[in-house]
Amino acid sequence: MSIPLQVKKICNRGFNEHLISLLTNQQYQILLKSHLNICQKR
Repeated sequence: MSIPLQVKKICNRGFNEHLISLLTNQQYQILLKSHLNICQKR
């Protein structure tokens, strides 16, 4: 499973945390959190 391009373009921490709270797929949450970590390091 890949992260949608729309999500990749968003590096807004608050929005992504809200998005994560709406997701129910654990694997997807892990992928999204990994992407968030990359965003935060930039």
